[in-house]
Amino acid sequence: MGLTMRGFEFANATSHQECFMAIGATATAFEARFEKYLPAVVPAICAGLQNTGATDVCNTCVGALSSIVAALTVRPAALTAPQPNGAPSVCDTFITLLMHALQDTTIERSVKPPVISAFGDIALAIGQPFEKYMQVVGTMLHSAAHSPLSDEDEEEVEYKQMLWTSIIDAYCGIFNGFAVNPANAPVVAQYLPNILQCAQMVATDEFVKDVMNKEVLGLLGDACKLMPDACKPFVAQMTPWLQPYLAEALQDEDAQENAQYAQVWLQKLG
Repeated sequence: MGLTMRGFEFANATSHQECFMAIGATATAFEARFEKYLPAVVPAICAGLQNTGATDVCNTCVGALSSIVAALTVRPAALTAPQPNGAPSVCDTFITLLMHALQDTTIERSVKPPVISAFGDIALAIGQPFEKYMQVVGTMLHSAAHSPLSDEDEEEVEYKQMLWTSIIDAYCGIFNGFAVNPANAPVVAQYLPNILQCAQMVATDEFVKDVMNKEVLGLLGDACKLMPDACKPFVAQMTPWLQPYLAEALQDEDAQENAQYAQVWLQKLG
């Protein structure tokens, strides 16, 4: 790892990208053993997240961050405990810098989807302690889902798909990392209208609905599985579009597994 970190001494974007890719690969391979490298690696991740003017470097840095938190899923205290010197926890630092990146008006928009997905990766990794971030993250996801987007050409539609996929990924990470504990369901339930509204918006958008069936149905299945009582009244209101949407998705080979998953949990609502 020492050799990898020396790569950051060069003022070269390619070198920095390679370092972040090496960090991510090492985290994936080492899993919980990667904790010993956090003191050396976290400052580099922080610098990369703040380097929003270098799009490729920032994107690669976010990927490394996601690999690190995934590797430490079995050792979440390494991410959530305050630092010995009284500094904020690793997660506090990551969440703050990810939010700052999204708020940076100069950032290249292609950085935003991986940044948004990273919130779900963190929730999946740390579980219960994510509660302290739910308000700010829940508000951000709702705002991101309603960002002004264009359908004027293929590039714009592709970006819309990337953005909405990242939002759904973040919601699914929150469901499966945080809301999987029944005690946490009420915390997430207050955001359920926004979450299901997002699912409906994607599922009924004429430009992306056919390519995002898998994501939408995975989200609906998770919601109904983990918070059935809270979902029931909303799902009843969604029936006019949801039934034909689900029937069509069950014939979609790419989305069929998630469609069946959602169908099972929707039927359990009665």
